[in-house]
Amino acid sequence: MKKVVLVLALAVFIAGGAFAQLSFSAGGGVFFDGSFGNGKQEKVGGDTINRGTNNVGFGGYVFFDAAFVEASVNFGYSAATLNWKKNGSPESLDILGITIMKDGDELGGALFLNFSILGKFPIDLGAFVIYPAIGLGYNIVLTRYDDDGKEIKEPEKYTYPDYSKEENVESNKGNQFNTLSILAGVGIDLPLSSALFLRAQALLSLRFPTYDAQREYDSMPSSYKDDTSLTLGIGPTIKVGIGFRL
Repeated sequence: MKKVVLVLALAVFIAGGAFAQLSFSAGGGVFFDGSFGNGKQEKVGGDTINRGTNNVGFGGYVFFDAAFVEASVNFGYSAATLNWKKNGSPESLDILGITIMKDGDELGGALFLNFSILGKFPIDLGAFVIYPAIGLGYNIVLTRYDDDGKEIKEPEKYTYPDYSKEENVESNKGNQFNTLSILAGVGIDLPLSSALFLRAQALLSLRFPTYDAQREYDSMPSSYKDDTSLTLGIGPTIKVGIGFRL
């Protein structure tokens, strides 16, 4: 029993010492991000056709940092454009010689919240601290707008395309555009005073297909899936802010 107590006491002492070495900080700033190519790719005959969107967002964020871990919340606005390509070249939808939709057309935008958590390894170089970082982000669409700036009212239910002619899949539409992403990159903290520092991060984001795209793909029969694949979005996430050591 005494050995158990001694081991527990030693573990508490070591954990307490490690905890004491951690530096805590909080702050906020502005961000810019982009995700290009989210959608699907189809093989039609000998052609490769991409159907998707490009998204560019900006806004503000807050963060809390515990030396090796950073958690942050972003709030911003994202604008979307069509990403339509055929064999790598811009494509359009033409009916009777009239272009209805084409690559680069504006699709409107959305207000969103993004939650992210990064694991990082700080390297103190004296004049500043630099760190590689990797983690996850989750994007939640709050409100969508069309290309005229009008709010898009979402129905309570949404029916996905009936590819199999056997059933329609219905789902709540509220989270259909939410996405998960992997983040990786580098950050730097530049001291401005004993308690104040400038933080900058440059991350690469790999964004998974939206819930809507995944559900549509899952409802396809095998014959469709053989020639269709979902595509990931890829783009930068740039953040600049001010932090305060707690």
